[in-house]
This record gives sequence, C-alpha cells and structure tokens, in this order.
Amino acid sequence: MSITLITAVPGAGKTIYAVWHIIKKAVEEGRTIYTAAIPELKLPTIRKGYKDLRTWPEREQIEVANEYQQDLPEDEIPTRLLNFQEGSLIIIDEVQNLWPSSGSKEPPEDITYLTKHRHHGLEIVLITQAPQLVHSKVLAVVDKHLHIRKSWFGRQIFEWPEYCSTTRAVSSRMSAVRNSYKIPKQAYGLYRSASMHVTQKMTVPIFAYMIPIIIVFVGYFAHKSYNAVMDRAKPQETTIISEAKAAEPAKAPASEKPLQPAQPSQPVPASTPVRSVTYVASDQVDWSKVSACVYNKNQCVCYGHKAERLVIPDASCRTAAQYGWPGKSAS
Repeated sequence: MSITLITAVPGAGKTIYAVWHIIKKAVEEGRTIYTAAIPELKLPTIRKGYKDLRTWPEREQIEVANEYQQDLPEDEIPTRLLNFQEGSLIIIDEVQNLWPSSGSKEPPEDITYLTKHRHHGLEIVLITQAPQLVHSKVLAVVDKHLHIRKSWFGRQIFEWPEYCSTTRAVSSRMSAVRNSYKIPKQAYGLYRSASMHVTQKMTVPIFAYMIPIIIVFVGYFAHKSYNAVMDRAKPQETTIISEAKAAEPAKAPASEKPLQPAQPSQPVPASTPVRSVTYVASDQVDWSKVSACVYNKNQCVCYGHKAERLVIPDASCRTAAQYGWPGKSAS
C-alpha cells in the first residue's frame, strides 16, 4: 500500500496514465475503487467529491479479545473506516483543490491521518500539475513520484522513491528511473479529459534535423579510423638483402652450356670474357662501413659491421638494398 504522486503539465497525459495503468488494472483485479474529479469515467468506480474525501479518516473502534484484561492505549485500539472500504484504491485528480499548498499550518485530520493509511490497507494516487501546488504535509508521506514529460521526441516518465520538488532539474532527472511512455489508443474515450480539446504543436529544434547527418559523419570517420588502425597493426613486409646471399656467385643461365675442353681441331680463345659489375649506389657514402641494408615501403635502414644504425639518405639506402654497393661482394 502506498501514496503515489503523478505530476505533469496539462495535456501531458497524467490522468489518462492513471486511468489506463492503475484504475483499469484495479478493475481487472476486482478491487473497490474511489475516484474524484475524473469526469465521465467509463470504468466501474465509486465517484466521490472533494467534500466526501475529507471524511475518509472517520472510523470506529473494533472490539477485540483482550486476553489479559488490560486497558489498551487509544492509539493501539484497532479501528475500521466508516465511509471508505478497507483495502480500497482512492484516485484523486487535481488534488491541489483538496489539499492546497496554501492550507493552514495546522492541517486537518484528513491530512494528518494519511500517515496511518497503511493500517487500513489503502492505496492512494494523487494527480496534479506540480508538487508545489500540494500541501507539504501530504507530500511528506508520498513514497512514489511519477512525473510525465512531453517533448518533441515523445513522452517520458521519471520515477523517484519519494516526491521530487525539482522535476525540471537535470540532476533530479539523472537520479530518476526513466522510461518511455506512449498513450495506448484504447485509452482514449475512457473518460472526458476536457470540454475543449486543443492540439498543441511542438516545434522541432534544428539540432534534431542534424542528428542523421552527425550519425553519418561519425560512422564515416569511425570506419576510416578503424581501417587506419588495422593497417598499422598488419606486419610490415620487409625485404632483407642478406650479406651471404649477395656474396654468392651468380649462377649461369639454364640456356648456357658448361664450357667443354677445347678440341685440337678448334681454335682456343685467347681468354675467357669476364662480366663487369657496375654499381649504381651513390659514391658520396663510405660503403666500406656498411654491412647490410633493410627496407620496406615506409623506410630504409643500413647497419654497420657492429649492428649500429647508419645515417644514409633514403634514396641511396634503397638503391644499395636493391642493387648492392661497392665492396659488398668482397665482404
């Protein structure tokens, strides 16, 4: 059993929420329901006026067996409500008309006795535009606050475990349980919400139209960044010219036949032709200090005989790595 406060600006759907989600459910459960200020409600409830609601705490004592024949304090004697059924549901719309914030400092019993509503199994739902309109003593016993907010992107319900005086504050909404809320089509027509229905048009902010563009740009740059990271993560294809491989003598092409001993009838050539090697590496580098050169598509590095890294221009390094350098075969 609880006291629930439902707040929202006019037209946001606070009363229709109570009708569909609270009253209709209680009817299906077979509970006794009392309603006030909900005109032409088509669900089976007992209608009460504000004057009738002020009599809700009227009660009578119940005689119980007193085994020890001791006098009980008046506050401990069980009582029964006279005008409302025990364990019933009471829904009060526009509750500020019954218990306004400008009420007397000494509230009447219909307010003070709310602290003992659980003794009678009552569930009370209070509906108003803002908590500031309701008596502070009533708000003090609220243990569930639902606030409905209507905006250009739909309705939302904010829920707190006690009444919240700053429903519009960002900090209050951050601490609330938030859910989307859409009025069911079947709920329309269950009661008369107003004598004249006015549809309020809400202006959509420019930022709302920019959201799809922002999403596209974010997706594009995220995809581009992902590809860049993946390219960096791939192992670099490195070509290494090993010193041993460079020192190997060049093999004769398969089409060339090995030299045969000269026949007496054939003239003996004066000498065997020797192939000349032309190096294209820059002569501005002291290649005698170079032991190996390694390159890939991003950089080229040459190392000395003690594995130290040498400072050689990139173009000269790549040329040496691909075609060799003076003194390479002899090393």
